[in-house]
Order: sequence, then structure tokens, then C-alpha cells
Amino acid sequence: DVAAEKVRLAKELEKIQSEIVKVEQKLANPNFTTKVPPTVLAEHEQRLVDWKNKLAHTQAMLEALG
Repeated sequence: DVAAEKVRLAKELEKIQSEIVKVEQKLANPNFTTKVPPTVLAEHEQRLVDWKNKLAHTQAMLEALG
């Protein structure tokens, strides 16, 4: 069902966008970036890249449905 899939993907987009905002806020916070170990900082930076990739993929899937 195309309509149901569009709704599912739209909800997924909202979730992904909120996760991106959360990670971006953490990375923009000097208290966070200066106090965490470099490995934790790198993990959050990688998480941001992963979420952005998921966002692009989900948007492409939604656009493919029309």
C-alpha cells in the first residue's frame, strides 16, 4: 500500500530529523565537546553522519513513491 508506506516514511523522517537535531545540539555545546573523551566525540560525529545518510535515503525512498 503506497499511502501507508508514505505515512511510515514521513514518520521515519520526523524521527531522523529529531535525532539529527539532538546530536547537532550536543556537538554545538562547548561543555560537551571539551569534557568528553575524543572517542566519544568521534562517535557522536559519526552518529551525525549516519543520521544524515539515513535522512537522504529515506527522502529518496519517499520521493520515489511520488
